[in-house]
Amino acid sequence: MGIRRPARETRQRLEHKTLDERFWGIARTGLGCSAFEAEAVLDAVREVYGPYMGMAPAEMLPGKISLMAVDADEPPGKPVAQCRQRTIVVTAHRGTALLMRLRKSAGI
Repeated sequence: MGIRRPARETRQRLEHKTLDERFWGIARTGLGCSAFEAEAVLDAVREVYGPYMGMAPAEMLPGKISLMAVDADEPPGKPVAQCRQRTIVVTAHRGTALLMRLRKSAGI
């Protein structure tokens, strides 16, 4: 038995009190999911609702936009409503030559 460190124990307990952990626990107990299934459901919720809950990807900087698109693996001719969709990030970038011209014209 070691020396108790109450501040460390409190910090470790608080690290587990997140919305993700709460959702994971509800999926495990309320829905009867296994740990693997609960994690898969949590990942799907993050992917679908993350941008709407302020959990947008870190790469969302100026010049980038997040869009919903049909998955590339979907066959042609399948109705769009039945296709699997993915969130993609589109970056507007015209290269360093344009950037240099803009800086020069602005006197930077």
